[in-house]
Amino acid sequence: MIGGPGWRESGLMLKFLVHRDGGPAEGWPLAHAGIIAPDGSTAPGEIRITHGELTVVPKDQGPVSLEILFPLSESDANTKADRKLLLTTTLLPQRDRPYLLSLELARKQLMRFLNALEEWNLAMLPADHEAIRTFERAREDFSSALVSWRSVEGHGAQPDDPALVTAESKARRALIDASDAGELLVREAAGQGLKARADGSWFSDAMARAERSIGRPAGKAIAVVKAPEAHGVTLAGVARVGGAVDPRVFAEPGQAALVKSADFVTVPMPWSAVEPDEGKYQFATTDRWIEWAVRKAKLPVVVGPVLDFAPGMLPEWLFIWENDHETLRELVYEHMRQVVTRYRRTAQWWTLASALGVEGALSLRFEQIADLLRVASTVTRKLHPQGRVQIEITDPFALYAARTPRSVPPLLLGELIAQSGTHVDAIGLRVDLTDPGVAGVARDTMAFSEILDRYAGLDRPVSVTFATCPSVSTEQEREQGTWDGPWSPASQAEWITRVFAVAAAKPYVHSICWGLVQDTPKSIAGAGLVDAQGAARPSLSALAHLRESVRAGRQAEA
Repeated sequence: MIGGPGWRESGLMLKFLVHRDGGPAEGWPLAHAGIIAPDGSTAPGEIRITHGELTVVPKDQGPVSLEILFPLSESDANTKADRKLLLTTTLLPQRDRPYLLSLELARKQLMRFLNALEEWNLAMLPADHEAIRTFERAREDFSSALVSWRSVEGHGAQPDDPALVTAESKARRALIDASDAGELLVREAAGQGLKARADGSWFSDAMARAERSIGRPAGKAIAVVKAPEAHGVTLAGVARVGGAVDPRVFAEPGQAALVKSADFVTVPMPWSAVEPDEGKYQFATTDRWIEWAVRKAKLPVVVGPVLDFAPGMLPEWLFIWENDHETLRELVYEHMRQVVTRYRRTAQWWTLASALGVEGALSLRFEQIADLLRVASTVTRKLHPQGRVQIEITDPFALYAARTPRSVPPLLLGELIAQSGTHVDAIGLRVDLTDPGVAGVARDTMAFSEILDRYAGLDRPVSVTFATCPSVSTEQEREQGTWDGPWSPASQAEWITRVFAVAAAKPYVHSICWGLVQDTPKSIAGAGLVDAQGAARPSLSALAHLRESVRAGRQAEA
């Protein structure tokens, strides 16, 4: 349920019939269900289910979409699908008469496919392409489901009504096929994008269009170009692939994994670990990793997040200054000065801040966030003029925004960063499917592609600064969903192969970083490329193969 007492109890709303195992569903995972406004943002309201009827009561009237975890599997379907993903309906007018949930989810998946065909310039794919054939099969089942549903819609059909049973079965088949078609289309687009980045054709075309628009040659070599009518910037070369360490775990298996699979190393710098007591800095754990990366592995270093406002990442002593912005500003300045001064000769990139404006962070207003970012950026650029800086957006899908009224929606935060005068070289995105909260809900690869494209609209390079998924199945899967069956070492490797390729194929994506190289002894999600005992998981080979495929401009085979 979203919302609570005080929401309107009368008037129009959305109702959905929800089936499970051939009959009305008596329960459904609603922990991460959400109401989506026409502009794509999350909206407040109430969601509940009773005897197979899902009721959605938005705070405001008008068309909305429902976002909900839904299983893509069916015992009698000719499919290998075994997924439980967060899916979305189309915008639907509020009314008393119920919708059929599976049908509306299938309608949205079909629309996403058609939109992607146009946006990704794939409309000329041949009719015998597997993605097109799968889509056509889904469209036929959707049409059959729609006909059956229309015959009983609004007539109070009983759960065992043959037409309703047929509509539900056909709609689920359409949903599964439409989802599979989307995955195939994403793979086709990624393959073409990887090739265009590797052979330079994407960048040269963007540069030519930019030069025509200004009527003269660029005059000097540049690495980032904004071509007319292009969605986002275009970068020269291919995306870099990296890995992040836990500074507390300094061991040979993790080091070997980085040498095998990474173009760079990310070393987090949580303030709570670096300065647990005010004025007393402890750099030993980060020093040894950075020294190893620079002197032995010869790998570039990304430092940060330096200002991580997520729970547990700030020292306890800092919170006494939460409501004294001038003092907080001075403390941020001094902390940035200490860290940048120490590592300016070894770091190439700085992730300045993360988790700004989310639940659990310091309670800051827009202007205070912008001010702290300017301080962090100014100090870094003054002390390290050659360094590059980025800001990390936590949970770019924005599920937390409707649940925490004081939070800053992440896309709005990105716009704030882009427009506030804070100069950043890239916008970083954090995608953490090991998070037991809203950020860790499973989605399809098309959703990942779509969210990247949304942030590309900020006309900055995009970095996936942190991306992980589990390698072990947990009890949380009922509420979090599953990407391709229960999480396992094999599905983790598959996730890297497919999702990282999507990001690397985007012309505006600068880099992608796997979020954990080696598990700590207390790790429960198994996110590391190497486990706590030093044994490599299949994900290590998958990441190494993915990096080579990105360089070669081709898809990595799962």
